[in-house]
Amino acid sequence: MEVSDFLRHISLMRDNVYSTLFGLEINRAKLRYIQENWSSLVRALERTDRISLELQLDFQTPIGRVTGSFMSHVSIREGMPPEEGLMEVLERTKRIINMDEDFLRRTYMKDYI
Repeated sequence: MEVSDFLRHISLMRDNVYSTLFGLEINRAKLRYIQENWSSLVRALERTDRISLELQLDFQTPIGRVTGSFMSHVSIREGMPPEEGLMEVLERTKRIINMDEDFLRRTYMKDYI
C-alpha cells in the first residue's frame, strides 16, 4: 500500500501504535538519508538552516507492506555550524528511534520493528 493509504488508516483508526511505527520508519529513513548524504547536507546547511528531504519508505506492517515517499525536513538551530547542527540532528534522531523501538517491543508490533 502507498504511504498515503497507510496515513489514512492511522487517521481513521486513531491507533497510536501504528502512528509510532510510522514515526519509527520515518526516522530510520531520515537517519539513512543523513548518513548517505552527509557532505551535501552540510553544504546545503551552510546556506540555510532548514532542508527538505524526500524520504523513501518501505516497511512491513500487520496490514501489509507500505512503500512510497514522504517529505520531511532537517533543521538546525540558527547560528549553529552546519556540521555540528547536523550531528545534533543525527543524535536526536537516534534517541527517538531507540525510544520508539523500546515502546513497540512491548506491543503487538514487536515483530515489525
